[in-house]
Amino acid sequence: MVANRNQLEKDNTSIAEYLKLEKTFYNKSDRIYKYKTVNDEGVDIWYEPHELKFHKDWNWLMTVVAEISRDSRHNENEFLIGHAMSSANIDEAFNVVVGQIGKFEQIDIDKQNRINNALIASFYVDEPGKFTEKSSLTDYSANLALYMVANKILNGYSQYKNSSTFIDLISAGATYDIKKIYSAVIAFIKMYNRDNEI
Repeated sequence: MVANRNQLEKDNTSIAEYLKLEKTFYNKSDRIYKYKTVNDEGVDIWYEPHELKFHKDWNWLMTVVAEISRDSRHNENEFLIGHAMSSANIDEAFNVVVGQIGKFEQIDIDKQNRINNALIASFYVDEPGKFTEKSSLTDYSANLALYMVANKILNGYSQYKNSSTFIDLISAGATYDIKKIYSAVIAFIKMYNRDNEI
């Protein structure tokens, strides 16, 4: 077996999300989805996460490999995927595919963090000529400078105190959870920029 059952379920779900399979809730309280595939006869079949077969069915796995080969983010693992396919070991091939999708997810996260950090930097450093490319390289998601930005918002933009994003920032600040504060700061800046047509 490739991994324990929970990990298999997580990996199969990650693949289903990567393929953007149509989904619907089967357990809304836990936010768990069913995923739709179409069989050879064109009939829709819905699978719960534990029923997905990417880890044990070559036909399912090859669908993912074909999609990865078309993905513009794919380059360095082409050899690894080719080698895994030629080995005829579905466990090895599945692990390589899951690893590649994980890299894609990290690329997307890194790209979004760069965009968000530049957004925060341009908001925080609002003096003409003071904003530089270097200031946009600060990773506010893991930096105490984020607290200075949050403080600037809370002390300098009280006219927004009744907005949901301002209230969310106050709530996030009370948790001292930097991830929540980061998300709340980004939401406030986006709202502020929309309101001020920036």
